[in-house]
Amino acid sequence: MVKFEDLKIVKPENAITTIFYNDVAINVKPKLSVDDLMKMASYILAEAEDPKMSYFHPIRFNVIFTNAIIEFYTDIEIPEDMTIAEVYDLVKCDGLYDLICSEIEDDIKYIFNLISQTAKEIYTYRTSLVGIMEKITSDYGALSLDAEQIKQNLDNPEGLELLRNIMDRFG
Repeated sequence: MVKFEDLKIVKPENAITTIFYNDVAINVKPKLSVDDLMKMASYILAEAEDPKMSYFHPIRFNVIFTNAIIEFYTDIEIPEDMTIAEVYDLVKCDGLYDLICSEIEDDIKYIFNLISQTAKEIYTYRTSLVGIMEKITSDYGALSLDAEQIKQNLDNPEGLELLRNIMDRFG
């Protein structure tokens, strides 16, 4: 068996590129570490999901992805009082985002495809029978499925409210 250390793998230099925008120097990472890539993916998937409908809204996904590129690849500090929409509008309107992307184009395509595929897989799972049953179990885990218990539950206002909630959720 070959020891990993014996391979003497040399980590490539991850030289930061400096670009200029309106005479301001911006540092751009050419690649993300696996840790940063996973943080970025988690951030995008968590923020791009419509919490009410449990799906990934394409416009919101694109806005969050754009902002994540700025946050994870550059040293640009985004003011805390700016909304994600404001940041998106500003970096997209005047070519800053395109300038940054020109330095990391291959990485962006790869990451966008990975995260998009992950979002599709999550949605597919959640809308599958197993995903729906898991959601029902987590939402109504304490619900008894005994016929007599169901009848008693439907005879009171709380039971009717529960039935309305189930019907609203599953059409």
